[in-house]
Amino acid sequence: MKPRVSKRKIRFNLFDCFNYMLMVLLGAICIYPFIYVASVSISDSYAVAKGSVRFLPVGFDITAYRHIFKNTTILTAYMNTIRYSVVGTLITLFITCLIAYPLSLRYFYGKGVILFFFTVPMFFSGGMIPTYLLIRDLRMLNSIWAIVLPSAVAMWNIVMVRTNFQQIPESLYESAYMDGANHWIILFKIILPLSKPIIAVILMFSMVRIWNDFFTSMLYLTSMDKMPLQYVLRSLVISQSTSMQTEVNMAVAAGEDPFGLRQKLKMGAIIVSIGPIILIYPFLQKYFIKGALIGAIKA
Repeated sequence: MKPRVSKRKIRFNLFDCFNYMLMVLLGAICIYPFIYVASVSISDSYAVAKGSVRFLPVGFDITAYRHIFKNTTILTAYMNTIRYSVVGTLITLFITCLIAYPLSLRYFYGKGVILFFFTVPMFFSGGMIPTYLLIRDLRMLNSIWAIVLPSAVAMWNIVMVRTNFQQIPESLYESAYMDGANHWIILFKIILPLSKPIIAVILMFSMVRIWNDFFTSMLYLTSMDKMPLQYVLRSLVISQSTSMQTEVNMAVAAGEDPFGLRQKLKMGAIIVSIGPIILIYPFLQKYFIKGALIGAIKA
């Protein structure tokens, strides 16, 4: 006698199949632009000009990448972006942990007032012009500090880190106090090693934010040799910048299609700009989901 399959189990199986198909569809929608951009960047210039590239590369040509890495403007902007991202992320992590640690202590008096002080700017800010005047008066214009300091403190980051710190048993604090440890030792030797997931989340959020930011540099930077990669990429893709015109002229003289090469240069610059983030994310992924959940369990 064949075992009967309940209607409830059938409904669950159909629901799971629908979820799998939906996830595959959404994944394909998200992945397709990356594959298309990468395919255009390494396809033949004439195939790109004709619009023959739809999904996979047509031909194989890395001329665009050779021109990109020979361009001193892009290389300088690349190094600037790396410097801004590393320095800004370290400052954000340091300040966030220093603020979240005392706010997580049960016996810290006045933390309600401090939380209110940090929460108000989440809803009411001074605006662009007052912020610019403040940066100018602090003499941070056209410097790295204008990029990394104004956004170093984010209340959302503080809330997540504080929530994570509050879930650490108080017995660890008491044991450390009894052994003669001060707050600095407790924070850096006990609390932070137990908070790797949430630290990885804040690190990823901060690095991606600074890496993708171009508007801040438009406001506060004036020297082209200090501009980040995203600003140069915006000029190349949106503003039709002539920074690569020399390379285009050389390629045209060598027999390549100018329109196709320009498209390849744009797509190649996009791939170069997102490359480091894509390479870093797999190493932080195991902490990312866990850290985000830990920071959202309790407020």
